[in-house]
Amino acid sequence: MYELIASGKIDARKSGARTVVLVDSLRRYVANLPTLVEAERDARAHVVAARSAHKR
Repeated sequence: MYELIASGKIDARKSGARTVVLVDSLRRYVANLPTLVEAERDARAHVVAARSAHKR
C-alpha cells in the first residue's frame, strides 16, 4: 500500500500518526487495473517475447 502511495497511484492523507487512504482514490486505482483476462494475456505475451529474445 505504501508503495502505491509513494508512487502517486493512490492518494492518502495523514491523521495524526495514521495514514488514511482516500476511498475514491483506491476505487479509481482498482477500476483501472487490467482485467484478469488482460493480465493473463499480457503475461503470456511477455513470456513469448522473452523466449524469442533468448533464442537470438
